[in-house]
Amino acid sequence: MIKTMKIKSCVAALLAAFTLGLTTSCADMFDIESNRVVYDHEINSTSDSVYTTLGVLQSLRKVADRYVILGEVRGDMAVINEYTKTSLRNLANFNFEDENEYLNVRDYYTIINNCNYALAKMDTTLAINNQRVMIDEYVALQGIRAWTYLQLVINYGEVPYYTYPIVTESDVDRAYAEGKKDVKAITEDLARQLTPYLDYDLPTFVGTLGSFPVLRLVLADLYLWSGDYENAKICLEDYFMKNKKRAPYKATEGNFSAIQSGYYSLGGNFLVVSNWKESEKKYEWKLANGQIYSSGYGDENLASIPLESSELGSLFTSGDNKHPLYPSNSWKSLCNNQLLFRYVEATPTKKEELNIIDKTAAAVDLRMKQYWVSREASDETLTGESMFVDQYTKFSTSRLNIYRRSIGYLRWAEALNALAKQRYDAGDFANARKFSVDAFYLLKDASKVFFPEGSEVQKKFEFAKKKYEAEFKGVHSRGSGDVSYDTEHYVLEPGVIAQKLYGVNAESAASVDLTFNDTIKYIDNLIIDELALESTLEGNRFGDLIRFAKRRQAWGDGEYRDFLAKRVAEKGGEEADPNESAALYEKLSSSEDYWYLPFK
Repeated sequence: MIKTMKIKSCVAALLAAFTLGLTTSCADMFDIESNRVVYDHEINSTSDSVYTTLGVLQSLRKVADRYVILGEVRGDMAVINEYTKTSLRNLANFNFEDENEYLNVRDYYTIINNCNYALAKMDTTLAINNQRVMIDEYVALQGIRAWTYLQLVINYGEVPYYTYPIVTESDVDRAYAEGKKDVKAITEDLARQLTPYLDYDLPTFVGTLGSFPVLRLVLADLYLWSGDYENAKICLEDYFMKNKKRAPYKATEGNFSAIQSGYYSLGGNFLVVSNWKESEKKYEWKLANGQIYSSGYGDENLASIPLESSELGSLFTSGDNKHPLYPSNSWKSLCNNQLLFRYVEATPTKKEELNIIDKTAAAVDLRMKQYWVSREASDETLTGESMFVDQYTKFSTSRLNIYRRSIGYLRWAEALNALAKQRYDAGDFANARKFSVDAFYLLKDASKVFFPEGSEVQKKFEFAKKKYEAEFKGVHSRGSGDVSYDTEHYVLEPGVIAQKLYGVNAESAASVDLTFNDTIKYIDNLIIDELALESTLEGNRFGDLIRFAKRRQAWGDGEYRDFLAKRVAEKGGEEADPNESAALYEKLSSSEDYWYLPFK
């Protein structure tokens, strides 16, 4: 009874929280004072639609910090310390009994209710010169509402769901009576609402480019969470391979040229480069471009929330090293256990190419160097570790990236691999194998997905093979170099799969009886690790762990809780208090209730 009363009270609070910013000027843009309660206002002018949309966009800032905090403090890539405040410490220990500033859902429902009101009142038929002038704003609000519901259901499991504005007490009673919905029910309804608008443009107001969730990416996430991998795959393929509005991929060589519309490559701007150090007889590794994460809107960052003020920077770094979150030992171990590859000439005079595999102390996944530094000083108060994340520490121009190109690739790989399992169980072995191989090559060599051997598009671009192999890299190449040339380690081979899954040595691997399910699980492990390497501290981690664990439950894996619990409980490594780690493991492995936040 207490819980249901809390739900009703929360919904009723929306009456007080319901605000739309409709009185401002273009100069104000994001500095809108959204404090007018509007109960009966038709949005029937372009200025109304613009200011309303900007007001909703402004309200997203109130949940931006929580996107990262809820996703990372509970995850396995950051650990607390003696400087961590109580509210963060309770999140990290999954103690939700006390009041916690990060658990209030009111800000999320303010966004949703404002979207509901605007979508209900906006006159999308209004046209000037036969152009529907409000449709872009309408589409943007659909995306914001869907993304906000996605965050709620990720963090809270089941939540009140409604798509009509709450402006009266009877609306509150109606929302309360309808109860909570899970991600499948929410996805089913939102998919129906989003699908007609997938090909429409998003607004391009001054200063807001890239500030709106991309509908296909939000819908793909919803499908992934609901277990509809077929539709998730379709959304992501349409976005990366069939988008008619995307600048065409073009290759020219001599008299030959070819154009393919809609292709969206990962790009090669962030690949590893190496310099030969003659004095030490070894290669020196570094990143060619360190702006993967801090760049604004563009090819890399597909949607983001502009940050006006944020506590995120102070969580991960400080001048005196007394910041509340440090890098976890398990994350550092994952980075340190990667191999680096560079396909180079043997010598300046000997022109054959070979694989250079560097396993020295300096050879880690190079993305690690974008985030972490260990600082030593004579003053003990300055000795410690910091997580440097440009997007969080540059407050004045910072954006919180909620969709990046590489994360889209990894979601695509996830959908393909999960779909391979479904097709295999249904007896569709040919497609099952194709989907799992494609999932693997989105990590290793995406050119094989975009330009599959023997396909018409591959024949069309055969003359430009070197060009598209350089541009359509796999995600793992961002930190490990030319991994596409690796023929021994990052491969789909029974011996490697047996070693990685079952911990056997190379000699014993041949005797392990493997099935296609082992291949699926091996690729699944690669994807969840790649998500840790590629999206460190971006807010996705605990949600990723839940989604992967719940999928393993659907696969019949009786240890699906262990999958999540071990990663979180063991993130401190050998330096952690074993009793605390054991208690955390027991909590997360014994009940899924701790995976979700209490609805307050």
